[in-house]
Amino acid sequence: MRGSQNPRRRRGCAHAPPSKKFLMVVKLLCISIHTARTIKKEIARQLSTYCTAKEIIPQQQFGFRANSSCEVALLHALDGWMRAIDKGDMVGALLVDLSKAFDTVPHQKLIMELADIGCSMSSLAWFASYLSDRYQRVVQPPIITEWMPVTRGAPQGGGLSPRFLIPTLKIYLK
Repeated sequence: MRGSQNPRRRRGCAHAPPSKKFLMVVKLLCISIHTARTIKKEIARQLSTYCTAKEIIPQQQFGFRANSSCEVALLHALDGWMRAIDKGDMVGALLVDLSKAFDTVPHQKLIMELADIGCSMSSLAWFASYLSDRYQRVVQPPIITEWMPVTRGAPQGGGLSPRFLIPTLKIYLK
């Protein structure tokens, strides 16, 4: 799968109706995209359910958990800080943004983490296939770089990406 687009204008009259073949291809493409999104959403749901049932997601992780949010995380932190202040303790906070950290995790490490949490061989094979054969390039006219393989991180967009990386959180929370 390649990750750049270069839209081109169709030749011919701008007002000419698209051909039936073109419309059929667009319809099939839309169906394929919808099907892929549906599959990814279902896999994300199953992975989340599995991680919750096996208590893989640490209690310190508030994102991507049922009945949890940034607000719940903030309330939890404030409650802990207020208790510490009431006891006369000093309170400090270190805020770290891990959003880009996931882009650095090698695909093999992601697969190993999924194996460590007990994913089946067929699941591991699906995830490996999902991550393989991905390429990207930078298009900044007039410069267009060569295609380069993507060997780290998860494809962005959709609900699967963050949930796919949940097992790697234990690396950062240790």
